[in-house]
Amino acid sequence: MKKLSGTIWEEKADQSQKESPNHYSLRKRDIKKTEKARQRSGELPAIAAIDMGTNSFHLLVAQADSKGYLHTLDAHKETVRLGEGINSEGEISEDKIELAVAAIKRMKEIAKQHKPIYRVIATQATRASQNYEKFLEKIEQSTGLRVEIIDGLEEARLTYI
Repeated sequence: MKKLSGTIWEEKADQSQKESPNHYSLRKRDIKKTEKARQRSGELPAIAAIDMGTNSFHLLVAQADSKGYLHTLDAHKETVRLGEGINSEGEISEDKIELAVAAIKRMKEIAKQHKPIYRVIATQATRASQNYEKFLEKIEQSTGLRVEIIDGLEEARLTYI
């Protein structure tokens, strides 16, 4: 379990004092109950983070409780191998673009049951590609999600936390 501290997630020191288990998938009935309870209590909304890495894309949907601890609601990983799709001109190939868009659509479908706020980040392969603008435009048109390209320092920071 992780605790939200400002904008940084910290590992909870004593794992033996977990307040509730992490949930990687919930039944629809439980999700509806959780959503209604959240609305009544004024809890923070769920956050869906999608990390578009060079080799794989990761989805993590989490929500902070009233004490600031994050609870995983859903998680998903897909191997896209975006870096292998960069051709000799430095462009991401059309087939990898389509594969990436399909993966993000599936992730959005998984996350939508939690009614999250989305944050989608792209890393090295996207940063280095010559056609990144076309790639990001295709994702936004197909999914409605805006992708943020992060620099190497931010990528390292997020990997660390």
